[in-house]
Amino acid sequence: IGPHAQDFYRKMLLSSLQLLHFVKANESLGFYIDSEDPYFRFKVEMNSEGKARTLLLPEDFEEYPQKFTGLGRLTKIMPNTKPYSSLTKVAESELEFVVQEMIDQSYQTPAKILIAPKSFSSVMVTKLPVVNIKSESEKESDTDFPLEEYLKQHKSFISSLYEVESEKKLLATMEACGFDYLQSKEISFHCPCSKERMISGLMTLPQDDIMHIFDDQPQAEVRCDYCNTVYKILPEDLKRPH
Repeated sequence: IGPHAQDFYRKMLLSSLQLLHFVKANESLGFYIDSEDPYFRFKVEMNSEGKARTLLLPEDFEEYPQKFTGLGRLTKIMPNTKPYSSLTKVAESELEFVVQEMIDQSYQTPAKILIAPKSFSSVMVTKLPVVNIKSESEKESDTDFPLEEYLKQHKSFISSLYEVESEKKLLATMEACGFDYLQSKEISFHCPCSKERMISGLMTLPQDDIMHIFDDQPQAEVRCDYCNTVYKILPEDLKRPH
């Protein structure tokens, strides 16, 4: 992708990956943008272990769209429960608005994601929930958080976090400002694709369609959209057991 698309990709990734903070143990989360104007597809999928994979199409994407029209989607996969999905239709909306809208709609918590102007850093400011809420008044006070005022008061502190280059310095900076360290999580980009998974996907096609794949070629090449790994599939790989 071109340099304009790279900056756009940086911003979308740094904002959407902050959703990882809402992922509980053994859960997975997917954030998707299907834009029609301009046309592009953005995906990022992550799990509670910090593993993520991401996609931006088309591959020759060169634009830096300030606004777009299309659909935003968030899907959460939980153990022993049907997946939860929320959709947001957007028209001529700014890109940052979509992630913010997902937080407001799906998690209903006061939060704001701030992205560093140039570095690969982002900060999400949110109030931690009060535990053991027993009354309606406690519930209301939990959501009544002057977020914008808080951001103005701590603007210089938040900006200083963008430039911190190590976890050790980050902790020292936060402790000096009266914050408590809770935990950290390493994020790694990993694609779980395999030849077996590709075969399983093709096996969902009708048998006639499967055999037509090899009409003009002795083998088929299937490429993973996420990591671009190419798998060579032979006709015998797709034969169903009798």
